[in-house]
Amino acid sequence: LTTSGCGPCNTNTIVPNVIWSTLPYSGPTTVCVGSTNTYSLPTIPGTFYSWSIAPAGATILNGGAYPNNFPVNNPMVNVNFTLPGTNTLTCNYNNPNTKKNCGGTTNIIITVKPKFNISGPSTVCQNMPGFYATTDGSTAAWTVTGQAGGFSPPTFSNAPNISVNWLLPGTYVLTAVPVTGANYCNPLGVSITIVVKPSPILSFVTPQTVVCTNGITNYTVTSN
Repeated sequence: LTTSGCGPCNTNTIVPNVIWSTLPYSGPTTVCVGSTNTYSLPTIPGTFYSWSIAPAGATILNGGAYPNNFPVNNPMVNVNFTLPGTNTLTCNYNNPNTKKNCGGTTNIIITVKPKFNISGPSTVCQNMPGFYATTDGSTAAWTVTGQAGGFSPPTFSNAPNISVNWLLPGTYVLTAVPVTGANYCNPLGVSITIVVKPSPILSFVTPQTVVCTNGITNYTVTSN
């Protein structure tokens, strides 16, 4: 710009911060139960941020860009997820320095997947059955590896639970893989080590073979 008698005018560039009614966010929308994850919105000077999450089963932890004012004026938060399900993380923000006190709301829908797990004894006796089941009643594919002929049946159908007869002492590995693996944090399943102890052999300690009638005789046994 040139004006008569003044020469060229100084120029300057102003980059405005636009406060949209919904801001883009950063952070995962599918997480594992028990995990802690970070979520953030763009940092806009002069903007105040207020975070909340619902329903119960998730907690906003202290952390982010401005922890002293947490959770207000904090564009970044850490969230710990303690229960599986669906949570909504909400951030309400506004900038009082704008002419119309501009602001908005960003909602983040988060799916929290459970962990697949099984229950059952890890130490058993020879010739005794062991009962194993998925903790949530879901169907799994079951396999046992170890000494050949050491367990029966040799194979298992997909089911929520199985019973294994442990025939020979030794160490075995029982693996369960969820049929609906995509529903879990650990779609490849879990494995547990099974220790089968030998059956006890009882022996008398110096047994008395000749006794009197109407008398009391004590016998002692030991086992391996």
